[in-house]
Amino acid sequence: MDTVRKSHDLSGEEFDVREDEEQFARLQDTIDLLVAAGYFRARLKALPPFDRVIGGIVWCITLCNRSVDIDLFYSESSTIGQKIALTERVVEVLQQLKCPHSLEPHQIQGLDYIHIFPVVQWLVKEAVEAKLKRGDMVQNHAAYQFGRRFHLPLDHQLKAQKLARAKNYEKLKSLCFPLRIYRRVEGFVSKDLHEDIQCTLMEYGGRMFAEQSKQQPKESRRMSEDRESVKEVVEDVQECLPMEAVCTAKQRISTGALVHIIDTKALHEASTNISTPKAACVRHTDIDVVRSRLVEAEQELHKLRNEEKRIDAELVEANELSSSLQREIEEVERRIAAHLDFEQSIDKALLEKLTQLIAEHNEMRKRETNFKAACNAELCRMQQELEELNIRRQERALDAGGASWDDEYRNAKERVEKARLQAALLNRQITLEQRRLDSAPSQAEISQYQRRIIELYNQMAVKHRETKQFYTLHNTLLDVKAYMQREIDLLNSIDDVQELTSKESYKESFVENLEKVLKGVDETLDKVTSKQKEQQTIREQLSDDYQYLLDKERLYHKTVDDFKRECQRNEELRKKLGDGGNHVE
Repeated sequence: MDTVRKSHDLSGEEFDVREDEEQFARLQDTIDLLVAAGYFRARLKALPPFDRVIGGIVWCITLCNRSVDIDLFYSESSTIGQKIALTERVVEVLQQLKCPHSLEPHQIQGLDYIHIFPVVQWLVKEAVEAKLKRGDMVQNHAAYQFGRRFHLPLDHQLKAQKLARAKNYEKLKSLCFPLRIYRRVEGFVSKDLHEDIQCTLMEYGGRMFAEQSKQQPKESRRMSEDRESVKEVVEDVQECLPMEAVCTAKQRISTGALVHIIDTKALHEASTNISTPKAACVRHTDIDVVRSRLVEAEQELHKLRNEEKRIDAELVEANELSSSLQREIEEVERRIAAHLDFEQSIDKALLEKLTQLIAEHNEMRKRETNFKAACNAELCRMQQELEELNIRRQERALDAGGASWDDEYRNAKERVEKARLQAALLNRQITLEQRRLDSAPSQAEISQYQRRIIELYNQMAVKHRETKQFYTLHNTLLDVKAYMQREIDLLNSIDDVQELTSKESYKESFVENLEKVLKGVDETLDKVTSKQKEQQTIREQLSDDYQYLLDKERLYHKTVDDFKRECQRNEELRKKLGDGGNHVE
């Protein structure tokens, strides 16, 4: 069953429409869905349904955080043409977002809620998902920035533990790193692989024996005895061999002499005992794990540095964009001032003068047409006379001689040349006057200029109001930032001086600081209260003006109704008088 309700068109005028219950139900579902998603302006009953729906669609598209090459700016004070263009751009953006539901601009303008509701439902779903993703990203970025700029007591403890672990790791690495003690004599060749292994173990044996002695206390005595025997053999060989056969400090004895002197079986057992323990393998495995973790930490640090560089670049771009927008705002304000000056400079006297010039221009055109016709007629007449004179001259030349006719021909030719010069001068003056009149705009052009100036003034007023809103928002955000910075500084100061709270002197200074902060808060509160009172006064004054205008509007409507009734009475009386006159006749 259809119902009748009051609605508003794009210009805000109220009219009666018939709608079915399904359309009304879809409208309520759409508004409830937008309110549930977070667009609370859809609850305002004062706004027309078109503004509530199109505003919610633009809000959802903005919240989706997608990159589209189309500007979507919705304002309740937009004109009809701007709102129609906005619906067309919304349809283009929906196609770029790959919306599964089709929607046309005329369906939005005609408030076809049956086709609008699925699109709004899909947009709300995408907007909620994008909001969750962006919330997680912002939370992670905030945690990262907090970790960079601020440090908790637990962070200091973790940092100290990390430094201690790094020192232990370096110490462990220095202990486990192999070190060559002896070096083979040049030209020495091992007999077999077993002997080569034994000689290699002896080159690094001093350090490895020391590590093995720490891990295996049972064999420490035997290892120390082996070292003492090796030292004794080295001393004997040094006494016997000449100085030329002695190498560097670390190469005091050749491997071949050591192989013959030291028992091969004992060295084999020692090398076996050194190379087989599982503890060494476990230690090397732990070192590899620590190294892998260190590499991963370095990679993560590299990634974080790249992220920091990217964020700094984005910050620089944002600052450049802000400066460019500020320059554009200044340019718009300058243009607004120029247009206002131009509007004030328009004078009624100038319009009257232009109208008079247009009338003169039309009169001059008529005169020009008449003058051209007269000149053409005179030219034709003179050409006919010239032809007649030529014929007469030829006849007289044949009869008597053409001296007198030649003089007459020259005189006529001179008169024709003078007439042509006069006609050229007149044509030149007419052309100059025509150009001067054409330079002045006509009445239609003036009215078109006036309409265009009014449209530009309306656009400038809208831009000016938007600019004021942006300035107010900027100042509010600056105040919020200042208050948050004060709160953070106060919390940091409280956290830094926790250890000093037990002292009486600090307590007194802390109380004084709190009193100063309280005074500052009271002063800020007084300023805000005074500003609120001023705004309240302005609001009351505007309310009084609005009430006065409403009274005038009511009086105007009442006067119009009275005038209509009087007109009807006048028509009725005229009809009665006409009927009475007919009867009298």
